[in-house]
Amino acid sequence: MKRNRSGRPVSPGTILMLACSAVVLVGMLFVLNALRNPNVTLNTDRVVESLELSSDWLVNKDESAILQPISTVADATATPGTNAMLTVAQSDRTTATLTFGGTVAITATIRKSCYFSASKKYDFDELFDLMGDALDSDLTVVALENLVDSTQSMSTLITPADVLTSMKRYGVDAVNLGFSSCLDKGVSSLQATMTAAQEAGLSTVGAYAAENQSTVTARTLEINGIRIALLHYTDTLSSANAKKLTTAQSAWMVPQTAAALEEIALAKQNGADVVIVSLHWGKSGTTTVSKAQKTLAQQLADAGADVILGVGSRAVMTATWLDRADGGQTLCCYGLGSLMNEKRTNAAVAGMLLQLTFTKENNKTVLSVAGYRPTYIWHYEQDDVQHFRAVIANADAPEGMEDSQVKVMKKAMTTTQNALGSDNPLTLLQ
Repeated sequence: MKRNRSGRPVSPGTILMLACSAVVLVGMLFVLNALRNPNVTLNTDRVVESLELSSDWLVNKDESAILQPISTVADATATPGTNAMLTVAQSDRTTATLTFGGTVAITATIRKSCYFSASKKYDFDELFDLMGDALDSDLTVVALENLVDSTQSMSTLITPADVLTSMKRYGVDAVNLGFSSCLDKGVSSLQATMTAAQEAGLSTVGAYAAENQSTVTARTLEINGIRIALLHYTDTLSSANAKKLTTAQSAWMVPQTAAALEEIALAKQNGADVVIVSLHWGKSGTTTVSKAQKTLAQQLADAGADVILGVGSRAVMTATWLDRADGGQTLCCYGLGSLMNEKRTNAAVAGMLLQLTFTKENNKTVLSVAGYRPTYIWHYEQDDVQHFRAVIANADAPEGMEDSQVKVMKKAMTTTQNALGSDNPLTLLQ
């Protein structure tokens, strides 16, 4: 969620207003001076010419920005060879920026590193406090592969509610709870986790406490006037866990991929400007996209998904455009990697924050920016205490990070870039 900060940059609209005011003022002085001096002839054509402003500088000059139409609304009329979205009036233009993070898995080792024996309390702030404003957007969603249930003993799966509080404090707005082990402790533990998330001020995605919360309408948000359907499906729920749901619950508590195509179409029919589909799929640690994943992604795209995001593999995977049956394109990121976990393999310590900005104008919505920030899980020991901290891999190394760790962090960034592919459509954000 966006936080109020001092020192906000001056907006383009403000600059335009000041520029127009200055030019008008100069013009008025010129006219007044001419009217006061009978020996001066006023050339009105020149005055009008001096007040004309070129709109060229208003156009976004960032050539890395991606402008892909995702709405079924007909394109605005424009001169051939120009982008209608950049030349129409700005009065009804609105944007929404969403950030999606990789998997957060609080293992027993990470949990114990955040326990303070003096106060006998947990504090998970340091896991995220070096992220700066990277999690700061209109909506930030992170995949959490833990359960929060005070009736269960702490373990690699069960973690304290304090982690939810820390995630909220550093900008996370919603947690994705649809993962392969979400029912390992039964329905009651999943329900307890959803309640704990709500109490921490977080929304849940991929798991729902009531049927009316799981409808396509309920999963469609309006952000700055842009209607965004956020649909998550679990492709890895075991048959044993599926049997823990009643017949009624199986239809809505943890949505599975069998319902995806129909719900995407329904979201479009209901007027969603954007349909984002996230999936918990793949095998943990796998960096290669399977044939089954490619097939399913294409089916989702043809059904009308505008963005497809993968979590579950805990490794960054390929990002690409998929051509849709309707002639449009779908952004597909097969794997976002890990934001926090204990494993130290090269792929496991590397992740990414995907940032998407949608722009709506004249009832047409486009994906105006699709970018990413590579992340790294910094692990070190100090005074016999383990520390795990998520950092932005392409930013300056945090204070105290040794040169050897800086090299590992840069290697992790390279791993992320290589996994995405040399021709991936994402812009590396600074």
